[in-house]
Amino acid sequence: MTRPACGECRWNPEEYARSSSAQTGWAMELIERLAPRQGESVLDIGCGEGRVSAELARRTPGVRVVGVDSSPEMIEKARASFPPDIHRNISFEIMDARSLAFQDSFDAAFSNAALHWVKDHPTVLRGTARALKRGGRLLFQMGGRGNGEAVFEVAQAMIAEDRWRQYFEGFAGWIRTTWMPYTQRVPEHLHEPFIREAAARYAARHPMEAEKA
Repeated sequence: MTRPACGECRWNPEEYARSSSAQTGWAMELIERLAPRQGESVLDIGCGEGRVSAELARRTPGVRVVGVDSSPEMIEKARASFPPDIHRNISFEIMDARSLAFQDSFDAAFSNAALHWVKDHPTVLRGTARALKRGGRLLFQMGGRGNGEAVFEVAQAMIAEDRWRQYFEGFAGWIRTTWMPYTQRVPEHLHEPFIREAAARYAARHPMEAEKA
């Protein structure tokens, strides 16, 4: 199903780092497939707090990595974690994936678990094509249609109820997006109750999946 972009979301880098082990695992698999070569330059689109960009740079000597993300909070965290005076082959820029400001600059473009947040994929692809050198390669991973559908069904049921409805009135579009926009509509002191209730309802509907997790 179609979901809006998350341009208004304010990411919490510390919280994301604590809860993104699955995304990091996917990224490690993708890096193996990308197989960056010595002397190449790689664009990491949606780099978040920079861990994957750093891993891209670490695995192959001489690789230069530029990580971009639209979240100032994420880029601030990435720059603090991987300062340029120590990590000289990595840099980070605040940049929207739909407005990539590069031309013939990279041998490869990489993105992991980020572009499902972006609504206008054709614009991203055109910008990526401009950013790549002739013969450059692209490797993107993102959530697809129906991905996480059972989780969104739980959220839809919850925000239709009296306890939560007041925080979502006038924001029908938010119903079809993901958890951070949901919790940002709820007062901070209710974030954890909302998440716990959603997790409990999901586990009740899908007990086998809960056991695997």
